[in-house]
This record gives sequence, C-alpha cells and structure tokens, in this order.
Amino acid sequence: MTDQKILLPDLSNPDGPAKEFSLVSMGFLPAFYAVQEAEIEVKMAISMTKQTEKSGSASVKGGWGPVAAQVNASYSSRYAYSQEGASRLTIKLAPADPPVMLQKYMEAVTQAMLTKEPVLSDDPETEPAPSPAPPQPEGKQNRQRRS
Repeated sequence: MTDQKILLPDLSNPDGPAKEFSLVSMGFLPAFYAVQEAEIEVKMAISMTKQTEKSGSASVKGGWGPVAAQVNASYSSRYAYSQEGASRLTIKLAPADPPVMLQKYMEAVTQAMLTKEPVLSDDPETEPAPSPAPPQPEGKQNRQRRS
C-alpha cells in the first residue's frame, strides 16, 4: 500500500499539477481480523479383518504288511485393512483494531504530511503555516536576549 501511488488535485492550486500520495499516507490501512471462534471436527473410520483358512486331508493305504500314510495340510491367512477420514474446520473472523504501534506511526505520517503540504485549506491564497522552530538550549536563548 505504500508503493501504490494516486494523483490528487492540489486544492490550494486547482490549476496546478496534481500531487502524488501513497494509499497509506492517505489513511488507508490494511484490514486486520481476529479469530472469534474456531471449530475442528475430525471423523475417522478404520477397519481391519483377518481371515484364516485351514484344511487338511489324510489317507492310509496298506494291508497286513507295510503301511503308507499320506497327509496333506494347507494353511492360509489373509489380512484386509481400510480407512476413511473426513475433517471440517470452521472459523469465525471479526474485524480488529490495527496494532497500536502501526496506528501511532500512521498518525505521525499523516501529521507530518499535513504539516509540510496541507491538502485542504479554507482560503487558496493562504500559505501553509511554518513548522515550529526547534527548542534551543537555555544558555543560547539568554545570550540572544542580551544581544
């Protein structure tokens, strides 16, 4: 906002060239907001399944002599996992005052700008008031009075 310049007519000299001002020097401030209320909602669903299968078979062959046995076994296990999630964030904002230091700085900038070149004046013929002289040490004032 300080880099953005606008041209405004000089009210004390309407036929003269326009004056350039930054938005900040004209009193435009950035907006400030404060969080009044915040709500966070989180939903999660997690599921896990385990499936186990076991199977087996056995067979025996033989007679009065040697005996043969056959065993067949199988084992399987399956795992399944799924998840779902959703969230929601709700925030309520409200305008807030600017920081105190920024506000004081802007008032000082505006006052300095108006002291140098008043934008509004009742009489276009009137010269701007001179800025006050800086105070001098007491010793110098006494010497000037004696002279």
